[in-house]
Amino acid sequence: MKQTAIVNIYHFVRMSHVEPSRFIADDFETIRNEIILTKQHGFPGTYALKYDALMDSRYQALFQTYLDEQDEISAWWEITEPLCRRAGVPFRGKVSAEYDDRVDSAYCVGYRPEERKRLVDAYMADFFGIYGRYPQTIGSWVLDSVTLGYAAERYGILGGAICRDQMGTDGFTLWGGFPNGIYYPCRKNEFVPAQTLEEQIPAPMFRLLGPDPIYNFEQDVREGLQGVYTLEPSWLTGRDPKWISWFFHCLCEEESLGVPYAQVGQENNFLWENIRPGLGPQLGALRELANRGAVRVETMADSATWFRSRYVRTPPMSFQASQDWDTDRGLSAQWYASCWYRVGFLGEAGRLRIRDLFLYREAYPSRYFDRPMEGRGSTFDALPVLFPQAWGQPRPFLRLRTPEGREPEGMVRYTARDDLTARAELWSGAACLAAFTMEPHAITLEGACTLVFDRLPVLCGVEGRKVVLEHSGCFRYGFQVARGILRQTGPQSLEIEPEEGAALLIFGNPVRREEIFRSHEGATDGVGELAGPVGKTFLPPPMEPEAEPTTSVFPWGIPAQVRLTAREEGQIRYTLDGSDPGPESPRYGEPLVLREDTAISARLFLPDGRVSPRVEFPYRFGLTDLEVESPTVLDHRPVFHGNGVRDLLSAQRGSLDYLDGRWRGTLEDLDLRIRLPERRKIRSISLGFLSHHRSGIVYPQWVELAVGPDLEHLRPYGRITLPCAPCSREIAKRDVTFQVYGLLGAFRIYAHRYETMPQWCCYRGSEHVFLMADNLIVTPLD
Repeated sequence: MKQTAIVNIYHFVRMSHVEPSRFIADDFETIRNEIILTKQHGFPGTYALKYDALMDSRYQALFQTYLDEQDEISAWWEITEPLCRRAGVPFRGKVSAEYDDRVDSAYCVGYRPEERKRLVDAYMADFFGIYGRYPQTIGSWVLDSVTLGYAAERYGILGGAICRDQMGTDGFTLWGGFPNGIYYPCRKNEFVPAQTLEEQIPAPMFRLLGPDPIYNFEQDVREGLQGVYTLEPSWLTGRDPKWISWFFHCLCEEESLGVPYAQVGQENNFLWENIRPGLGPQLGALRELANRGAVRVETMADSATWFRSRYVRTPPMSFQASQDWDTDRGLSAQWYASCWYRVGFLGEAGRLRIRDLFLYREAYPSRYFDRPMEGRGSTFDALPVLFPQAWGQPRPFLRLRTPEGREPEGMVRYTARDDLTARAELWSGAACLAAFTMEPHAITLEGACTLVFDRLPVLCGVEGRKVVLEHSGCFRYGFQVARGILRQTGPQSLEIEPEEGAALLIFGNPVRREEIFRSHEGATDGVGELAGPVGKTFLPPPMEPEAEPTTSVFPWGIPAQVRLTAREEGQIRYTLDGSDPGPESPRYGEPLVLREDTAISARLFLPDGRVSPRVEFPYRFGLTDLEVESPTVLDHRPVFHGNGVRDLLSAQRGSLDYLDGRWRGTLEDLDLRIRLPERRKIRSISLGFLSHHRSGIVYPQWVELAVGPDLEHLRPYGRITLPCAPCSREIAKRDVTFQVYGLLGAFRIYAHRYETMPQWCCYRGSEHVFLMADNLIVTPLD
């Protein structure tokens, strides 16, 4: 079955990422740009406000001006000292502490249940005082059932949102819940679906960040993976055009059950320079999908309203990737989840295996249901039957074994058969070797293969046809083998042999279709009719002109051409003297010819009077026929290593985005030795550096230059010490330039990094100080 996918463009908004909060212009401009880009593509957005952004008059004015009736303003649930003070709750945090280090104070699970309700009351009172209504959705990396249930019952919250599955990132472990999409959580455990209406919170929960159905769930068990595999636009995967196309194909074109869902967007603290490279391509892809009806882009409140109108209980879901975007690995995957369990299949090298299996029981309470968390890390989980991330090496699977004792190989196929049922099959030619059929309460394995559990640390024993398990030494659960021969083959291992060609594993009670779906009377396939915060329409400015090539270093003495283009019909006006382009500035027509260092400034002017923001493209000229070598060890990741220090002579310059592939990074001092092809009079020598302290990148403490006729006869020339102080912007770059005016044949540049992050930095005191350089620019005197 193919379904129309739902996408929420959901930006969570913080005034500050530190406590106490302070206004930072870069963060403010980031959310403004996110709003503009979203509207340039014609989409509604959901903007979830942390308390500091809710209460700041500048953010209030921004949303009143830029948002319109199709948008949603909602709540982002992070706890601040002013919110605690407003609620009369003791704040558990410390002064000037980073949020990533404060799970127990910056999030609701760090507070007692009665305190959580008072925090909700305080936030809602101030939200109502500003916007004249209560928010309709509430989200956070972690959101407990007490907070969500109380907000739904007292203030009419329609839905909640929590983070995707991850292991330990930023102090959060969430693993085993609904793999993606939307579900009704239970009252004792926000992380698992309820099985009964009595224990169900009527506000559906959305999983955030758009996880890769293959690699997000290979974390910690597969070598060679780097970073995160989600739609987060600030990281490499979420900005890769190939991956973006593949992900939306999985979401919109693959067969699926339930609600194919993804969240697009990023918190503003990642800053615009790192968000735009991924958010722009994602919104462009969504625009094409929306134009042909493959996806509905709507607010989270609209999606929650639609979900509640259509489903009485959590519907089964499936999410699959029949082919891998990484063709070298060639994996495939399918996920199935219901109110009773989730199962993950992995296809690799012709084998079909179960790689993940968790059971859902509404009697299994969250660790923080009735008490606050302790320590620096939080854990949200379900009841494991297969949990390789926690069970160590060798990695365990649930495997198939033929009567001959081998693991079968063939072609893996995944299908969604109807509203309730999905299948994972292994074929050899015209013969089906094995087929798993997933129903809401059970899995049936058809064929002659035995199902083998590699390792089952939670196994207590086998009682007839029942497998008895125990999690964390305190909660007992299990499943039934209604058909098949069940054998315990060791203290932590099982196998289930088929009976008369099949085995049947029962995980819960049968669920009828009418228990899940509401009557079609009154149910809608479209979005709900929800009033937005402002009864008007905001017309965004056009996108800025683009340049080809982008900011570059051209070969010395050779004229270069730069072309300007725009995505909309209008006039591009430009200047070359650093002034702001206006309606009387030169109109771009032909490629611009440059012969010396030049900064091109440009704007796009539309016929309706709208004008794009100003954009600037600086260009330099320098020698390119140099030899460079270095003993410095660069970061091994391709995005920071590339072809090594030779890339410092490449044409393209690094942008303010440290992941653009043009910055060469190291955790050592940067030591460069350069030879000229012949002795030459040199005017200046420059090396570009990046500062982005939120990502652990800081300018060098000082840079030294030594010059001479060759590398064996260098003499010290000078040292430039850079200020140990914040830059005027959170992300900045600068060229450290030595005016030489001398004859030389070789030189050495030595950039000394800080041993620990300075006190004004985000990760002050950390020894992991990145030094990043882009271009070595040598300008001759002739």
